[in-house]
Amino acid sequence: MTIHKKIKIADDIVNLLENRFKILGYKFGIDPLIGFIPILGDLIPFLISGYLIWIAYSEGLSYKTIGKMVFLVLLDFIIGVVPFIGDAFDFVFKAHLKNLDILKRELSI
Repeated sequence: MTIHKKIKIADDIVNLLENRFKILGYKFGIDPLIGFIPILGDLIPFLISGYLIWIAYSEGLSYKTIGKMVFLVLLDFIIGVVPFIGDAFDFVFKAHLKNLDILKRELSI
């Protein structure tokens, strides 16, 4: 699979998780919404974010870059498991979008 195809899939996933809906000019996705489901609501986006990290690894990005991406995912997950605070955090932080931006910048896409 080409890198452009991988990034297209990642774009679609991130759009669904972070930017699919718009209310009063604010974009959000299903990530903060499914966060209300105990355990699975935090685990599913955490596992999906592994795809972005896999792309970084498979394309040979530096361990520093991969470490930054892992940090963002772990931060999102750890704060995300705190009831209500974590759900609000998911609306604002958007770790998947940050990681996609890192990927595109590092791969010059």
